[in-house]
Amino acid sequence: MSTPGATESVNGARQGRSWNRRQLHLVVNAMLNLQGGPLNQAVYPDLKGKFAIITGACRCNGIGAATCRALGMHGANMLFTSWQAYDREQPHGVDENGPIALEQALQNSGIKARRLEIDLSPPDSAAQVLDAAQDWLGLPDVLVNNAAHSTHDGFELLDAAKLDAHYAVNMRSTFLLAVEFARRAT
Repeated sequence: MSTPGATESVNGARQGRSWNRRQLHLVVNAMLNLQGGPLNQAVYPDLKGKFAIITGACRCNGIGAATCRALGMHGANMLFTSWQAYDREQPHGVDENGPIALEQALQNSGIKARRLEIDLSPPDSAAQVLDAAQDWLGLPDVLVNNAAHSTHDGFELLDAAKLDAHYAVNMRSTFLLAVEFARRAT
């Protein structure tokens, strides 16, 4: 049983469980430690002056934006992509000022940062991203393929058009960006 005063319950809606305050405190501390505290023994390379491309940084609270901030904290300059037209169609909605705010925050931190609003589904988008990067700061040193196309439709609504939309961003653009990145680096 819990000690007196520690029995207040906090709902864990996703897993359908209740947490007492002590359990929640332990979980939060463990998460913080894994995200950069004492348990994180990763050694990061010196990225000062390196140039990175990060795709899919549309929302300030998303993985792409977090990747941009992490690389920026280690000194990397970056070009990041967003495609807000896609987000407008999603249940989570669009973060209208997200890419602009991210770009400004990165620049204010002392690195060079630029955003590129681009649909990665067309076959020539990989070349367009790398052309924009190369024209701005030269050949990039790092490529992070984070952009994704996703839907919340059930299996019963899956059709060829939906599969093609997933494939175009999640597979084709990822591979074409990697291939174009490698070709230009050699």
